Amino acid sequence: MNAAWKSFLKLCLKTHDADELSKLLDCFLTHEEINAITDRFSIIKALLSGRQTQREMSEVLNVSIAKITRGSNAIKLIDPKLKLFLEKNI
Repeated sequence: MNAAWKSFLKLCLKTHDADELSKLLDCFLTHEEINAITDRFSIIKALLSGRQTQREMSEVLNVSIAKITRGSNAIKLIDPKLKLFLEKNI
């Protein structure tokens, strides 16, 4: 893992609540980057719920099928413990 990335993650962990973390991320991320993360979060959440087809997700979330496919591929590659964590927490 890149040392700068690890330092950034440690900084994020030092925040005390969602508002403080949001302000910190606003300092480092552009509006477009925040939107991209928000889309990815929504896609992963929808994929893990398994309640919609990819086409339905695309329409509801207003994202491309390609973005949903990338999210689906990411889920296939993660550690099973991380997948369980995500299923329980999002």
